[in-house]
Amino acid sequence: MAITPLDLQTMFVRLNEVGKEQNHLKEAVASQQAAGAKELKEQELQQDKSVNKTEEDKEAQKLKDEGGGANAGSGSQENEKKDSEAERPPKKVFSDPDMGSHIDISG
Repeated sequence: MAITPLDLQTMFVRLNEVGKEQNHLKEAVASQQAAGAKELKEQELQQDKSVNKTEEDKEAQKLKDEGGGANAGSGSQENEKKDSEAERPPKKVFSDPDMGSHIDISG
C-alpha cells in the first residue's frame, strides 16, 4: 500500500497532535506515581504524629475478647452459652453421703 502525497499532508498536520497525546500518556504514569508517593508520605507523617498501640495492648485486647476481661462477652454470646448449657444433659456427680460428717482425729 503506497502513501500518496495527500496522505502525507494529513499525516504531517496530525503529527503534532499525536506527539502531544503520546507526551500526555507518558506524563500520566509519572504523575500517578508522584501522587501515590505523596499520599504514602502523608500517611507516614500521620503515623509518626499519632500514638500507636503497643503489642501488650493488643494482647490484652485479645484476652478481653476471649472472655478473660470483666466486660467480656455480649448479650448474644451469653444467650448462646445459656442455650448450650440447657441442651446438655446434667452431669452425674457421685456424692458420698458420709462425706463431711466424720472427722478423723487419729492422725
